Amino acid sequence: MTVTRQSGAGSDPLGFLAPAGFPVLHKAVFGTDTAVTGSPQVVRSIVLGQGWTVQQRRLPARHADPALRAAIEEEVRAALTLVRRYGEERYPAALPRLVGYDIEAEEPFVLYERMAGRPLSETVGRFTVKQRRLLAQGLIGALRLLEGAGLVHRAVTPENVLWDGISVRLCSLGAAVAAGVPRIAAGDAPWASPEQLAGVGTTESRDDVWSAAQVLYHTATGRPVNPAGPPRLLSADPALSALLAGAFSARAQERPQLSKLLGRLNCRDPLLDAPERTDPLAAGRRAFDALMARKTSDANPAPSVPGPARRGWFQRRAREIPRPAAETGPSGSGPSSGSESGSGILCPYCLDTLRFDPAALFTRNYRMQFEPVDLSSDLNGVRNQDAVRTLFQACTNTSGLRPHYLPAQYLAHGRPLTVALVGASGAGKTHLLAAMISEIDAGALKPYGIDVQSANAEWHNDFMRRRINPLRAGELLPSTPETQFAEFEDALLFTRHGVTRPVAFFDLSGENLVRSDATLRFLAGIDALVFVIDPVRALRLPQAQAERARLGLGEALASDPTFGTVLDRVPRRDGRIELPTAVAISKCDLLRFESPVDRWLRGRPDGGDERTSASSRMNENRDAYAFLSMHAERPWLRPAVDCANCTLHFVSATGGPVREGSPMRAIRSARVLEPLLSVLETCGLLDAPRPAPESAT
Repeated sequence: MTVTRQSGAGSDPLGFLAPAGFPVLHKAVFGTDTAVTGSPQVVRSIVLGQGWTVQQRRLPARHADPALRAAIEEEVRAALTLVRRYGEERYPAALPRLVGYDIEAEEPFVLYERMAGRPLSETVGRFTVKQRRLLAQGLIGALRLLEGAGLVHRAVTPENVLWDGISVRLCSLGAAVAAGVPRIAAGDAPWASPEQLAGVGTTESRDDVWSAAQVLYHTATGRPVNPAGPPRLLSADPALSALLAGAFSARAQERPQLSKLLGRLNCRDPLLDAPERTDPLAAGRRAFDALMARKTSDANPAPSVPGPARRGWFQRRAREIPRPAAETGPSGSGPSSGSESGSGILCPYCLDTLRFDPAALFTRNYRMQFEPVDLSSDLNGVRNQDAVRTLFQACTNTSGLRPHYLPAQYLAHGRPLTVALVGASGAGKTHLLAAMISEIDAGALKPYGIDVQSANAEWHNDFMRRRINPLRAGELLPSTPETQFAEFEDALLFTRHGVTRPVAFFDLSGENLVRSDATLRFLAGIDALVFVIDPVRALRLPQAQAERARLGLGEALASDPTFGTVLDRVPRRDGRIELPTAVAISKCDLLRFESPVDRWLRGRPDGGDERTSASSRMNENRDAYAFLSMHAERPWLRPAVDCANCTLHFVSATGGPVREGSPMRAIRSARVLEPLLSVLETCGLLDAPRPAPESAT
């Protein structure tokens, strides 16, 4: 959305996204900005349409820090969580109510319904006995409703609690986060709890119990509070002393729960009157579990005659194309000749069987033309030199395709792994692959025990120049050009436990997959597939619909024709494709406020409950399958159905929209390595369990 006026008073149209995700446009009359205490945000009133007054909290353009923009995203996420938990009809009056938001604007903002009342800081010490009780009931009840939505407020202060004489309203969700996430030092004494000030442990509702106790005591009595524990004169007020017993404990675990405080007040728990929690993805999750059960049954049929265990994909492929008898040296830096290996490697273009041949090496001149290099007399020297990293070997090309060349190191380190990204043009494959290799280049595989170097320095540097550097600069990358057949985008050498294996990446043009048999030829020799789903074309969600309208596209598509083209050509065993396969739902920044996408993009997929690799990956598979089941046509799930070993992932290569002529503010890729890590595990190149997933970078 575009906001035509951000600073100053006046009138203009104002565009934003409604909580449901669809864009709206209103005539707006803007009030005057007021600074927010302790925050870079400003607040003002806006009159929308014919008299609908709302409050805008906005981050001025002068605050360009990405962390501040991330904070306003978190505020929107918290506000949307409340809307989805309590709905429109029964939304609690005590909580901030979201009207809309635009976080892509030059000055990102959030709109709330106007809330009645004055800050408690203006009414300190002026409460009757009855009002004290109403104040306690209202504040604790509001925090209990936040707890019921899985949120912790973290900023309960006299300035952020409104009082109209009979009821309480919590304002400002600017510090609210999900319960169970690592604490980050925030807030000020005495209102913030000791563990929140220290930034230790994980967030929970009893962080807010400390804050509420401090606020209640101070505003009800007008007396000073103790930032280290119970107020000195607490015992002088028997009613407050009984209510707040234990609330000032220095340890969250020793404080009473909000529900217990409500019990002390003899109040009904407001969650009893809240709408029941529902899981809109429940049917999709059950369908995923049923699919997995069928796959397990198909893979392990009851044998009529006892026999050997069925071989997995990697063992069979290794048997079909034996690994070289002589591996690389301890450093993994030197090639092994074809004569030493006694076996060949498939050319991914024409499927010829090749061996490393020092007599068939080429280099590229300044015109990017291949010229022969004769190193046959110095093979031992090549083993210990870096020169081979820049050389290519000509394919024997018995199929009569146009001449083609492979990086020499691709043939010199045993059996390669070839990974192809599949999807229609514009699906996000190019950005995903660039973000993936950018993270690998930055050392993202080191925690998994994998050292990486380029298979050919010249090609890798060219890929850096064409793809990674522009992506890091926030530029829109061009689509994969149409070629006669598939070509390497980049090839890397992965070394683990002293063994080096080449890994080659293909970014296939969608048009080629549909039109060109020459491109399809290489599928018979490919080792792993990553199907990339474009949510703009696939999903029926309002965000995708708005983006389709901007691009001049029609309704959501029933399928990606490139998926069917590939799946129909790849060999099967017992009815299923056994290539390691991953499905990447790309451009998830567009969906970052949708559940369950939001939890996965933030790197806290399991709410702090599950940490093993297997459970985390299975949960993401289940969530992604259910998400697609609900919001897309069934053919988009075909890779997950047809492939025996298929994982599904939410990914974002950029962290925000990348549009021609509108550079990104900062690239924040999220979970782009997950599809590759899954493929590496399935192929046996990476052991499970893996380290816990990192947060989005």
